[in-house]
Amino acid sequence: MVPLDTNLIHYKNLIVTGMSGGSPQDYQAALRLIEARRVDVTRLTSHVFPIREVDKAYEVALSGKGMKVVLVASG
Repeated sequence: MVPLDTNLIHYKNLIVTGMSGGSPQDYQAALRLIEARRVDVTRLTSHVFPIREVDKAYEVALSGKGMKVVLVASG
């Protein structure tokens, strides 16, 4: 159960939507937009870890402390 003030939705004419997943085409389109730099995803990334710190990355991701945790291949 999520506490929600439905009066805000009603009186301010807000629209609440949700999403549980996207299609492969959605992901391909999103990647094209990111690649073309039409969407700035850096603001969504809260943590970046080298692949050798995968355990730490999972710890942060599972703790809920990060918005988006990214693993990068490093030399």
